Order: sequence, then structure tokens, then C-alpha cells
Amino acid sequence: MNCSFIKNNKDAVILSAVLALIVTIYAIIACSLPSELGNKTSEDAYYNLLIKGFANGHLYLDIQPPRELLSLKDPYDPNQNAPYQGLNYQNTPRRLHDLSLYKGQLYLYFSVIPAILLFLPYHILTGHYLTHEESVSIFTSLAFLSYVLLFISVKRYYFPTASRYIFLLGVIALGLGNTMPILLVRADVWEVPIACANMCIGLGLIGLFYTLKISKNNYIILALTSLALGLAIASRPNLFLCSITLCIPIWINYRKYKKYDYFLILSALIPLCLIISLIFTYNFARFGNIFEFGQHYQLAGDRQDKGHFSIRYLWYNCYSYFLSLPTYLSQYNILTLEKLPSVPEGHATAENYASIFLSMPFTCISLITPWILISFKKVGTFIEFSFTVLLMCLCTCLPICLFYGTCLRYEADFTSNIVLVACITALGIDVSLISQKIYRLATSLCIGVLLILSVISNLIYTIHWHTQIDFILGQSLVGQGKYVEAKTIFAEALALNPKIENAYFDNSYGLCLYGTGELKAAEERLTKALTLDPYQLTIYTNLAQVLLYEGDKTSALKVLNNALIIDPNYIPAKNLLQTLSK
Repeated sequence: MNCSFIKNNKDAVILSAVLALIVTIYAIIACSLPSELGNKTSEDAYYNLLIKGFANGHLYLDIQPPRELLSLKDPYDPNQNAPYQGLNYQNTPRRLHDLSLYKGQLYLYFSVIPAILLFLPYHILTGHYLTHEESVSIFTSLAFLSYVLLFISVKRYYFPTASRYIFLLGVIALGLGNTMPILLVRADVWEVPIACANMCIGLGLIGLFYTLKISKNNYIILALTSLALGLAIASRPNLFLCSITLCIPIWINYRKYKKYDYFLILSALIPLCLIISLIFTYNFARFGNIFEFGQHYQLAGDRQDKGHFSIRYLWYNCYSYFLSLPTYLSQYNILTLEKLPSVPEGHATAENYASIFLSMPFTCISLITPWILISFKKVGTFIEFSFTVLLMCLCTCLPICLFYGTCLRYEADFTSNIVLVACITALGIDVSLISQKIYRLATSLCIGVLLILSVISNLIYTIHWHTQIDFILGQSLVGQGKYVEAKTIFAEALALNPKIENAYFDNSYGLCLYGTGELKAAEERLTKALTLDPYQLTIYTNLAQVLLYEGDKTSALKVLNNALIIDPNYIPAKNLLQTLSK
């Protein structure tokens, strides 16, 4: 790498070690949990079922929907199709959650691009199948390396005198100061196209950077940039506004030469239009409609045959994504969200999220970018490139803020770009203070503190999210009677977060311990659960069962009567009391 950071072998080793460490962290996080879809093998993963369908000469997945599902009066009604969507981490019966049902076949609603770029080539070359988790790890690692390569170029051309310390902080921020570690916790089918699009956006920004640097005869570079952005849009159609950034080099070229370069325009349009045309053709071949990606036919937890974008969701989502308090501050409770404003009409329930400016304070540096733009307006094409990145931030963020759902994984569409702006701004701040050693040192320390807070916050949230998924997985294993496996998962959750205070968790863990024959420990867990939530009636019957197995009938009767004091019509408690009276 030709970068002013690398002045000797030691610098090269440090940079390589940081890159290798972050990529390793990505792989460890991504592959630490099984698929939520309950796949027994990687061959059963949705994307591999898709490429198996391709191999058999059709566009639908290589599975047949149950006849009972096809005979439903309205198979898209969540209440009717719920049994076929299945349960988390269970594959019996086969889960069909978030697949699209059309004319008796199942299609993948999620983008085909990851299958073409990674899953299919990997299978052809090796004869094996990638898991969703492995693919997300690969895509996010390539995205990270793309942004680092771009950051290296920015430093080399615009800020060669910036300190190696600030540069290294920027590299760490691009890897651990955004939402990528959090996204990787549940690296499944939903995250695959997001990670793929993130990689393509990174490559597109590299192309835009060099298109702007090479002011003439840059047709090939712009064509490759158009291809990368086209693939990003095909991976995540909500990123369609990103195509606007291709207009910037065309406009700059026009201003410089006072005429349009039609070869440049064609270089920008042809690859993008080709990709979009192919996607439209793919949609038409599947659903008879070029604009139909399968959403209207999706087997989801709510009806998908309605509009999902509206201006009325803008403030709610902006507040959630940028200004809300981090959820891990809420008393270590792994299931609750920080209180948000009232949900707008038509908005779905908010899932977990990590607010950008409060959870990742390093991103706040991006707020002073206008000052840096003014200070360095005469530095080469810095203004043009900075405007391009800022426009990319807006284009990736706006559609998500207009969407009817607030979801953690959606933040990955735009956080890398915001962090990149913050990194570039940090370089500019450092160079602007180069003659003021004390201020430069103090500012560098402040930037370092902001990054440390961001990384710690992200790692805490990663643990928080991992703990919640452990809980869901443990619950699922208990429901399947796999108590030994469940105990291992619950123990992992407690190791990650020893201060869990949640009645649902203790109730499930108590049932797990009951299943493994550890009655005293089960009694303690269930008693704690009752202390945390005395109105959760299922805990009473669970505790009574444990007490009865221990031979303590008197205590069991007392527990059941306490449940009936809360709700005299609670059937499970009444039935158990009736059984005991015989």
C-alpha cells in the first residue's frame, strides 16, 4: 500500500495487524451463532436453495411448499400461514419465513446478487456450500477493506501531512466504530444483501474518487463505478438514489470543458442500466412484473402487500437511528427498548437499534465537516469528492428513514458512509492544526476518546444483542427438549452478561435446569423470575412442577394458589390443583 502512514516496515506491520485483527473479529462474531432459520446444513440455507434451483433450470427455490399452505384461503395472511413460517432455530417443519409464494412455488425475496457474486462461484469452485454467516463475514470484510483503501487514498492525495495516529484511528473506526460488529451477530439471510451492498458501495466510492482525480479519459473507471453502484442497488433496491452520485463527475467535466462528454455519460449509464435491466428481467421472469421483487407475496409476520414508505415515518426513524439513547443502558434488560416517541400510524414495531450519534460518538465529528470543506476548498478535488460522500450518506439514509420499520440491520446501509465522513474530517482537523502543537495534541486525544467510546459502545451492544439471541436460541432448544444444549447457550449468555435481570430469561433457564434434573438450581431460577415479575403466571405453574418433583407438595400448592389470587381463571393452575386433589 502506497500511503504516507507506511514509512517503514514497522508501520506496515501495524496496519496489516489491525486489518487482520478486525477481519478476524468479524469472522468470530459472524460464526458464533447458528442460523435463525434452523438450517441443519449450509446446503439448506435459502441462498443455496436458490442456486440449487438455478442448477435445476428454474428461478424458484429447490423446495416444494406444503400442499396445506397452498390450500389456504389467503396464504399471505400471517395468522393463516404462521405454522409454515416456523419457529426460530427450528427446522421441523421446514421454515418458510420471509420467502415469497407465487403460483405454487417459493422464491427468494432477497436479492439474487449475493448468489451470483459469491454463493454460486464458491459452489462451482469447491463443490461445497457457504453458510449465510460465512458469506456475511466475507462481504463485511471486503466492505471494510474497500473503505480502508479509499481512506488511504484520501490521506495520500489530500492530507499527506496528517499524523499516522489519526490515520490509524480512522482505520479502526471504519472497522469497529460503525454498526458492522452489531450486524454480524445475527449474520443470516436478512444481513446477506445488506453486507453485499455495503461492499459494492465501498467499491463505488473508490471508483468515484479516482474518476474525480483523473479529469480526462476516465471512462473505464466510471464504467466500473457504475457497475459497482448498480450491483449495490440490485442488492438493496432502497439504495437506488445512490445512482445520483454518478452525475457528479459528469457535471464537473462539463463545468471544466464547457461541453458534455457523451462517452463519459455512456460510461456512467450503460453498466447501471444493464444491471437494472437484468434485475427487471429477473423480476418479470418470476412474477410477471418488472417492479415486483416478491414482497407482495412474502410469507412474513405482517402483511406485505401494502406501501411501506411514507414521510410520516421520517421523524420517528431519524430520532431512533440518530438521537435515541443506547438500549443497553436500560438496566441490562435484554428484551426492552429505550422509550421512543409515539409510533406513527402504520409503522411496524421497532426492533433493536443503536443510535448513531449517541451510541457511536466518533460519528459526531462528521457534523463539523462544513468547516473542513471551507478550510480545504482549494485542495485539488477535495470539495467535489467530499460532496460526493455526503451525497452518498443522504442517498443511503433517506429511504431507510422513510421506511415503515425501525430495524438495527438497516443502519448498516448508511453508517459506514457517515463514519467515512468523520474519518476524513478528522484528517482535516489534524492537518489544520499542524502548526499548533498543543491544540493538535489535545484534539487528537479527544478524537481518540470518541473512538474508544464508540468501539466500547459497539462491543457492549454486540454483547447485548448476542445475549438476546442466546436467550431466543435457548428458549427454542428448551421447546425442543434439548436441555443440555440449551444449558450451554444460557451459560454463554450469562458469561457475556452476568447482570441479566429478566423474568423471561430466568423462567426459560429454570425450565432448562428442570429438564437436566438440576431441581434445586431450577427452583432458584424460577423463584428469582417470580421476584422480577410476579404477574407472569406461567412461572407459577413451572415452579409448582419443580416443587412437586422435589416432593414439596405443600409449597407447590401455595405457589398455585398465589397464581389464582392474581387470576382466579388461570386454567393451567386450576388444572394442576385439580390433579393434585385426586
